[in-house]
Order: sequence, then structure tokens, then C-alpha cells
Amino acid sequence: MVDVAPYGGVFPLTAIINKANHNVQNVKVTVLGKGEKGIPISYDVGPQAINTHDGIPVFGLYPDYVNKVKVDWTEEGKKQTYTWSIYAAPVSLPSTTGQTAVLPTVEPVKVDSSLKNRLYLFNHITGMPRAGHIMHVAGGAANWDYTGINWISDTNGDVRGYMNIDKFRNQDDITRFGSMMSFHQVNDGNLIFGQGQRYFKYDFLGRVISDKRLPKRIY
Repeated sequence: MVDVAPYGGVFPLTAIINKANHNVQNVKVTVLGKGEKGIPISYDVGPQAINTHDGIPVFGLYPDYVNKVKVDWTEEGKKQTYTWSIYAAPVSLPSTTGQTAVLPTVEPVKVDSSLKNRLYLFNHITGMPRAGHIMHVAGGAANWDYTGINWISDTNGDVRGYMNIDKFRNQDDITRFGSMMSFHQVNDGNLIFGQGQRYFKYDFLGRVISDKRLPKRIY
């Protein structure tokens, strides 16, 4: 069984392949590139990640596409391989003023061969503020409650991940107003960022590790 967009769909272009009580080791995942020029994403999966998700984490799916995901592993001393077909839904994000597409277009000009397999996270703030503070001062982060669009691109300019911002913003909770920003990947591989009066830590499958409110004195 494959769980697409796990953990509530925070990162919709991900999946978990259920290991179904199999004792898998030496796991390697490859999300095959789309078409002739698509860039494959390949990574090893250690036992800690498998235990955390009770399965094999898959990251970097193409949206609105039947992805081919090849998994190599060892089980009971035997090397095995299998290729799954995993469909990921189209990108779905809020529409704001001035948009002409669901996401901005990434057009690589020149890519050094040593950087070809890198992925890039874009933190893009667009449109008009979404709260009612346009005509008055609301205070705190509500004064810059712009729509934040956060997505991941490969060096072809293809979308390989994005965040569902509706899982974070809540206009009925003043601590969850404001643009998302200050993204950093920390030493354990996870992602930290802030929004409004809160700061978060998530992994790239959308599993929440930390969701904390800033001390009142800060705002």
C-alpha cells in the first residue's frame, strides 16, 4: 500500500510505501525523471527513517503525473528491486492578485554539471494581504499577512514539492496570521521556519516535529 500526501498533505508531492511487516535493509529510492530530460531524485533510506514512518519515504514526485518510483533493498540477505507507479495530484494553492499561474515559472539559464542534482526551495510572497488590516492597523504579524507560496524545484525548473499553506494559516487565530519565511534546513535534515507568532519544525514528508508559539514579549 502507498500513502500519497501523508501527514495531512502538508507536502502533497510525497508518499510512504508501507513496508507491510517486511524487514527491509539497505534501501535506496529513485524517483525517475519525467520524460527524456527529467532529472531523477535518488537517495538512501536508513533504518531510523523507515521506523519513523513505518515505511519507505518518497520525496520529489511530479505533480499531476504517474511517477515511476524504483526501490532497491535487501531482505533476508537477498537483493530485491521493484518499481511503483504513484500518481500525485496537480498543485493546488490559493489564487491571489496578479497571479497568472498556480506557481511562478522557473527558467534555468545555465546549470553547472556539479549542481545538476540539487533541489531548490523557493519562498515566494505574492498578492495583497489577506486579512482585514488593509484599512487599519491590526498589530503583530497581521500587518503583513501576505500569501506565502513555498515550493521546491529541480534544476530543470520542474516542480518537485510544495507546501499546502492552508494547513498553517488560520484567520481565526491571531498567532497563525502572517507570511511564512526564514526557511532553513538544519543539521538533522529537517526544515525550520516561522509564520506569524509561531515557529515550526517539519520534516520533508510533512510530519510535524515542533509547533510553538513565540513568547509574548517578542510581539
